Amino acid sequence: MKRILFLFTAGFSFLACSNDDENVESEQNSYKIKKLSKTFYVEDGTSYRLDYNYNKSGKITKWVQENHDGTLTHDDYLYNSQGQILESKTTNITQNKVIRTISYIYDTSNRISTVTFLSSDGSINTSHFSYENNTVFIIDDLGGNKKLSFNATGKLLNTVSSGTGTDPLNGNDNRNYKLYQRFSYFYSL
Repeated sequence: MKRILFLFTAGFSFLACSNDDENVESEQNSYKIKKLSKTFYVEDGTSYRLDYNYNKSGKITKWVQENHDGTLTHDDYLYNSQGQILESKTTNITQNKVIRTISYIYDTSNRISTVTFLSSDGSINTSHFSYENNTVFIIDDLGGNKKLSFNATGKLLNTVSSGTGTDPLNGNDNRNYKLYQRFSYFYSL
């Protein structure tokens, strides 16, 4: 009896340890997010919610925001065949009015060359992009300049911005100011 039990156990162990996994079809499922919702709570007791909708490629197609005052806004996104964003349109759902349209144009190297912001009041601001080595230069129609420097692996090292505009501390005051900002980024290993 011990011998039969030993042979049965050895045979079972052999079958259990055999390498016949190649014959089993893989049943791995790939799941993609279709919608993501976030709720933010502000110190004053109010809150707002953001909903993100994605297409089958994982690209965001719609972004909906429910503001603390009950208004709803959403952004719709349009992509080209390479998966690059062509347009983003922000709509106030409550008023059924397009607030802003942002259009993107790419150069022959598939890098952003122009971004145009069109607001509902008809004002337009276009940003022009140029590239040199590991640096991106952005100049807009309103006098803003930005320089982004990257290391050889593509990590952002620093951002330098300059421009002019209305003094933000004095509201409607027409005094112009010059703005200069520099941000540096450091990475650990």
